[in-house]
Amino acid sequence: MVLTRKEQLIKELKELEDPDVEDVEDVGEIDEPIQAEKVVNEPIDDGIDVVIEPIQKVKKPRSAKQIEAFAKAKVVRDANAVARKVVRETKSKEDKKVLEDKIVKKALAVKRRQIKAEKALEVEDEIEEEEPDIQAVKITNRGVPKPQLMREAQPKYFYY
Repeated sequence: MVLTRKEQLIKELKELEDPDVEDVEDVGEIDEPIQAEKVVNEPIDDGIDVVIEPIQKVKKPRSAKQIEAFAKAKVVRDANAVARKVVRETKSKEDKKVLEDKIVKKALAVKRRQIKAEKALEVEDEIEEEEPDIQAVKITNRGVPKPQLMREAQPKYFYY
């Protein structure tokens, strides 16, 4: 006997409403705490091999014009990809060249500064070797600023 889903639910409802079934509260106190058991959904191996293949929708065949248009688009796409690749390569070569030029300029600037520093050290060594004339040294008070007279600012507007 095959019951429909509705009939099964009605049968379960009647069983739940049956007053002859004992209530769980009447059982009494339980000393051990109740823990939920972990239910593992394991496939049941009855020795029956069931192979379910997905239903594939049959595609509508393309027309000749669609096939030609797709072939033309493919050719244009490939040509554009090659053009983009060439542009990318030329740009990367230009960027590398600019970077090399910057590095060379920076290296020259560093070398020039190094040469100037070496010359300055040589000049200092020569000056230290010579004894300075005491009479030639002149002391001035250029570093001390002169005191300025503070004037009171006259008001710009007069109110009467």
